[in-house]
Amino acid sequence: MQFWVIDLDDGFRDEAEGRHVKLENISSIPMLALWAGITAIPWRGPPPVNARGFLSILHEATTNPALDPSTRSSYAVRNYFMISKNFCSLHSRFGFYFSIVEALVSERAIENYISFQFKGGAADYQRRVRRAFFVGRILEEFGFRTEVKEDALFSRLEGQEEGFMKERLRIIGYLIIHTRQLDMIMLDDASISGQKAKITKDLHSLLETPGLLIPNSPIRFSH
Repeated sequence: MQFWVIDLDDGFRDEAEGRHVKLENISSIPMLALWAGITAIPWRGPPPVNARGFLSILHEATTNPALDPSTRSSYAVRNYFMISKNFCSLHSRFGFYFSIVEALVSERAIENYISFQFKGGAADYQRRVRRAFFVGRILEEFGFRTEVKEDALFSRLEGQEEGFMKERLRIIGYLIIHTRQLDMIMLDDASISGQKAKITKDLHSLLETPGLLIPNSPIRFSH
């Protein structure tokens, strides 16, 4: 994964030298919380796909011109953060779906909010819609308001204290990574149930580890 970082004001602890900024030099509270969720649990790769799921992906890849790697499209955008100490906006593409996170996290609970949305996928329309509802139901269990329009999910949480918001950003970070390619199995009830159980277990594990911090890391972000 490659990420670009735009420092809006005080998102870095010190002036970055060269083209890269190290993780430990980032001071953005919401970005660090989001990144903790992104990196907390390694992704195991795509779920096993049955024949119908595979054919759905093959058909979509051959009929949707936006998925053609030789075609300029929004699928080719970079992953980037815009940050300050209390603000973060993430625009990312993983596989064939997009996600956008915007968050303000500070000591003033009344001003705090998280907005999360994603759309797209490589499977057929019905599977993409079902994935949006699948993720929406998970977010509702953790206090988010959600709305699904076609294959796009929109969710929001606001007015909570800083620690609570940081926990919810971990959840968002986890879901960005671990719900990619789940559209492929969204007509298989047994697979859906298994994925729901695993995700719910992982998320509760994240919340039960309040001291989870990002270790010193060689990760560098372009800026």
